[in-house]
Amino acid sequence: MPVVLPSTDRGQDSRVGAPEWRQAAHATSRKAHLLTDRCGQEAVTMWQPKDSVLDPNLARHLGRAAYMEPWRFRVEMLKGGGTLEKPPPGEGVTLWKGKMKPPAWYARLPLPMHRDARAQQTAEVVHAHARGARLTAARLGRAQHQINGQLRLLLRQREASDRRLSEVRKGLLINQQSVKLRGYRPKSEKIPDKADSMLVWEKEELKSMKRKMEKDMEKSETLLKALASCRDNLDFYYQERLQAVDLMNQPLDKVLEQAGRHSWVDITRPPTPRTQGLKTPPPDPVGTYTPACAKALFEAKRLLMESKDTLAEMAKNGMDIQNQQQEISDLVCGTLAQKMRETSELKERMTMTLGLMRGTIHRCMKFNQEMYVTRGLIKGPLLKKNLEAREKLNRPLVRMYQRHVGTQLPEATRLAQGTDKLMRHNLHMEKNLEELRTTHDNLAWSLNCKKIGHDVDYDVVRLRLRQRHPHVSYAQAQNLVNDWDPRTPPRNRTSTERYDMTGDRLALTLCVTKARDGSEEDMDALSRMFHHLKFESTMKSDPTAEQFLEELEKFQEIIDDREEPVSCAFVVLMAHGEEGLLEGADERMVRLEDLFDVLNNKNCKALRGKPKVFIIQACRGEHRDPGEEMGGEQVAVVKKSRPQTIPTYTDSLHIFSTVEGYLSYRHDKKGSAFIQTLTDVFTNKTGPVTELLEEVTRRMAEMEVTQEGKPRKINPEIQSTLRKALYLQ
Repeated sequence: MPVVLPSTDRGQDSRVGAPEWRQAAHATSRKAHLLTDRCGQEAVTMWQPKDSVLDPNLARHLGRAAYMEPWRFRVEMLKGGGTLEKPPPGEGVTLWKGKMKPPAWYARLPLPMHRDARAQQTAEVVHAHARGARLTAARLGRAQHQINGQLRLLLRQREASDRRLSEVRKGLLINQQSVKLRGYRPKSEKIPDKADSMLVWEKEELKSMKRKMEKDMEKSETLLKALASCRDNLDFYYQERLQAVDLMNQPLDKVLEQAGRHSWVDITRPPTPRTQGLKTPPPDPVGTYTPACAKALFEAKRLLMESKDTLAEMAKNGMDIQNQQQEISDLVCGTLAQKMRETSELKERMTMTLGLMRGTIHRCMKFNQEMYVTRGLIKGPLLKKNLEAREKLNRPLVRMYQRHVGTQLPEATRLAQGTDKLMRHNLHMEKNLEELRTTHDNLAWSLNCKKIGHDVDYDVVRLRLRQRHPHVSYAQAQNLVNDWDPRTPPRNRTSTERYDMTGDRLALTLCVTKARDGSEEDMDALSRMFHHLKFESTMKSDPTAEQFLEELEKFQEIIDDREEPVSCAFVVLMAHGEEGLLEGADERMVRLEDLFDVLNNKNCKALRGKPKVFIIQACRGEHRDPGEEMGGEQVAVVKKSRPQTIPTYTDSLHIFSTVEGYLSYRHDKKGSAFIQTLTDVFTNKTGPVTELLEEVTRRMAEMEVTQEGKPRKINPEIQSTLRKALYLQ
């Protein structure tokens, strides 16, 4: 246990040791104490802040208390008399339990965890840079996606505007043709009227619409180039930022969600439900969000807003121009119809006047003839055999008395006077008759001019109504304006006569897919072909034998009940079959002739004299064609005179995938070679259908199908009763 030493503080007299010895000990102790303080101070100066060094002239506990005094909480008086303790302002760590807030510690000596701290700090810097680069890349990618979507919208709107501009140009061509047709009226009908004024007004309005649409197209083209350039810039910066985040497994959409916004370009998009989000950082030349990226995003935002306004304006202009063009066309047609009604009224009045004049001329001619007969009766007979007649003035009694002036008889004078009066009357009647005939001819010619004017106006209205149909393209309208004079006799068109394809085009496809692998590919190819050729297509899958006939009858009723004229009809039948028969989904047979008869000229009135194309992809027997060596060609030509009436089974085209008695082949995945070849030729080639089918036959002849290890050939068969050339495009 500790032992209490006696105090060494004794009087001078009681000390045993020498003063020198005692002073030496004190000096040594003081030197050691000073060395200890100096070394301790030097030891903490590397990690202790400069302002924390205590005053050596002040007691240690007092210096420490004075140094920690600014750390303590401040007490403030409230209005109600209470107190409130607040930590001192500035940086530091708030110790609520000890009611102190020491300032941040700035050490000059690396701490024991300095390496880990520096590594963590480096990782934080790298992660912060990567997060910034990832966020910038996400923003750039989203902006690029929105600009690309706006580009697609602008391209679609340009296509719509181009179609509308084509309609306006077609309207100008129709106006030009209308003026040209009205120029073929007789001279008396060319007096300027309101119809001519309406045509001039229509031309000016269409020119104004054309300039407006061309201005919109130029503006949209400039905007399209700017959007494409902005998209390329965004893609460049996007790929550049992705180089820093290609190893981070986090989707960019998640980064945008964490940032609190889905877009930094489209400000009209509703914000996300998150309440907190990252603000857009300021541009930093050496950071992740560089001024170039900020400029690209700002340009994208500006172009997006501008493109939205441009799209809305173009859509509005297109709709307004469409309505205005329709109204103008209706007004012109209404004016021409009013002119036709007025011409009809004048024609009726002139026809009645012609009838009255014709009756008057007949009566005048009859009266004139009677006056000539009366004149002859008054003059009497002049033949020698009638000398005994008392009426003759050359009888002997009269002749003797007429020799002397004084004995002349009054009979001759009176008869001469009456005859002269009748003669003058007859001459006057002939003059009136000549005037009546001249006026009658002029009136008849004027009536004929009115008929020609009425027919021309009717043809103009019919032309305008037919050619303004959407199916009539600008290229077809260009064929209207030519140098051919309609008053000249028609040219020989036997070699170039073609079917009119300006009306609607309808197509029906009936396909049995049961136990027919690959038929879906054929239906897809047919759908693309009909869409390219502007056909209204209807497709039915797996019809039964009875439904084959029912669907064709429904198709025939739709065609007959359609208000707009139908130019052409396609029917595609795909199923198993035999010669002259098709097998339905219920494994029952239906006759092909019964299906063909539904749309013949007798049963389908709307398709009389119009092309009807039947495409049959089915077997027609059990034979297989291995192919033969190339030999000579034998061609048989049968010439028939053109019928005066339309036969029942004319204007039809039957296209079979194989010849009579042979099998038809189909790939399980690629579909049938016949349908695929036919759709490819009809889509990518132009010309009459007969030439296109020759190309199909040539390609099919070059193909070879392997079945059971043996090569097989395919040869389609074409049966045509077309009277004209059929052009699908």
